[in-house]
Amino acid sequence: MLVIAEEDFRVIVRPEVIEAFVGDDVSFACTVEPEVLLEVVAISWIRRDHGDRGRDSSSLTSMRTLSLTNVRLGDEGNYVCVGSRGDSTSEAVGILKIRG
Repeated sequence: MLVIAEEDFRVIVRPEVIEAFVGDDVSFACTVEPEVLLEVVAISWIRRDHGDRGRDSSSLTSMRTLSLTNVRLGDEGNYVCVGSRGDSTSEAVGILKIRG
């Protein structure tokens, strides 16, 4: 039987950096290590910089994948995957760079 302490996990965002053009569709994936905890770690996405700038926040979140369609200049910035299990959390950042 595998026993893993609550604090023994981390989240990873892939890719770490996306360079896209205005109008592109992009996706960040958030994974959990070790994978055995994938189903018990709660995942959420937040944006730490620049505020929302008009994008409907419901379009930012889907379980473990963050998908943005028809990106615009205001979407550029840092997107943070937050994993939580009990009192433990782990964060990883995906960076979106927009080219005009």
